Amino acid sequence: MISTYFSLISSCIQECFKACKAGCGYKFEIHPGEVDKARPNRPCNPPPSEKPPPVQKRPPQAVKHGEPTEDVPCTSA
Repeated sequence: MISTYFSLISSCIQECFKACKAGCGYKFEIHPGEVDKARPNRPCNPPPSEKPPPVQKRPPQAVKHGEPTEDVPCTSA
C-alpha cells in the first residue's frame, strides 16, 4: 500500500515537472527540442521500506493487595 502511494506521488511529481518545463518553454519562447533536454537536478527519493505495524502491549491489570495473581499457583510451600 505504501509503495503504491509513493509510486503515485513520484509519477505526479514527474508530470508536474514536465508541465512546468513545457510552460516555461512556451512562456520564454524556447525551442521544444531545447526544453526536452531539461532534467531534474536530483532523482526522486526512493519509497521508504514498509514497516510492520507496532505490537500493542496490554496494560498491566491492577491487583488488590492480598489477592493472588493468575501467574502464581494457589499452593503453599
